[in-house]
Amino acid sequence: MEMKEVLMYFSFKYSGDFDMICKAIANKEKVDVEVFKMYKQNLKDDYLTLLDDDYPISFKSLSKPPLVLFLRGNKKLLKDNYKIAIIGSRKNTSYGEKVTKAIIKELVDNKVTIVSGLAKGIDGISHQETLNNHGRTIAIIGSGFEQFYPRDNNVLYQKIIKEGLVISEYPYFVKASKDKFLRRNGLIASLANKLVVIEGYKRSGTLNTVCQALELGKEIYCVPNVIFKDSVCNNLIKDGANIVTKPSDILE
Repeated sequence: MEMKEVLMYFSFKYSGDFDMICKAIANKEKVDVEVFKMYKQNLKDDYLTLLDDDYPISFKSLSKPPLVLFLRGNKKLLKDNYKIAIIGSRKNTSYGEKVTKAIIKELVDNKVTIVSGLAKGIDGISHQETLNNHGRTIAIIGSGFEQFYPRDNNVLYQKIIKEGLVISEYPYFVKASKDKFLRRNGLIASLANKLVVIEGYKRSGTLNTVCQALELGKEIYCVPNVIFKDSVCNNLIKDGANIVTKPSDILE
């Protein structure tokens, strides 16, 4: 049995948990052949392991890179050279939506691949506008494919599978949870060349993604907001993030 298949086996057995998979390998845990056959028979998706040549090299910069990636859609998008992550609040404003649409059009016109997390709000708008403009988009989710969350975005999720790419480090049956979303945020930050923050607030997933991107040395771009709001973007700009006053700022 190839090591790639061993990783897939333990990913299923331990629900994609990085630490548990590593522990099983370190302890030379035996593979149950019959259970392996069952996992392989139920496998519905393409997958890559850390050992594969086409595994995204950017993920290897993470302290705990996914050992297995499950893929639905056009996996060739992983090879796109220029990817930009667009993130923001789940409870977006009309201003945030308007700005996102303008930025997405500019980026798609310049052949940029859009990365986001398929959450409500800015994430969903980013993916939808990319598809509306016939662009390329990659969604990274914090659950298995059959437990996709939020269900409100299910139609968009199915559309991305057909026209873009959805990535998860979890087998299809694994449910979403807070820790998995934090892992998802790290993958978004890692895969993209730059991170664009449309709007967000303190103690949010948006700010967590920014922190992980900064640890990876990624450039942060922020859309300014009105001064009377508790704006993560305004605070990040004050701390040195790049300010976005027009869509082309991100490309310069």
